[in-house]
Amino acid sequence: MKKALEAVVAGMVRRQQHDNLAFLKRPVFTPQLEEELVSYMLAMKNRMYGLTTLDARCLAYQLAERNGIAHNYPNQNKAAGKDCLRVFRLRHPQLSIRFPESTSVAREMEFNKPVVT
Repeated sequence: MKKALEAVVAGMVRRQQHDNLAFLKRPVFTPQLEEELVSYMLAMKNRMYGLTTLDARCLAYQLAERNGIAHNYPNQNKAAGKDCLRVFRLRHPQLSIRFPESTSVAREMEFNKPVVT
């Protein structure tokens, strides 16, 4: 909290201040649940099914709801906030945001192990 007050007194731009203080957000999930979520996202990517940012935010909301974890996600959207996703990605740099493209079934068949090796 002291760093936050010093940042305000120093006159930092609000967004810049927010970026520098992202570490102050307390994670909603335990490290084990976060790793499960990351591994699920990476597994979906490996199956040629890329997740959009909205998909990732909805997954986080559903995970919190189904496990009975207290969260501050808005109920009307049924998704975690954009800031939560941004801070989550800072903690897990192996995740990348890209625009998923559809892959034809024929092309997916070309990626199976016997054909590639």
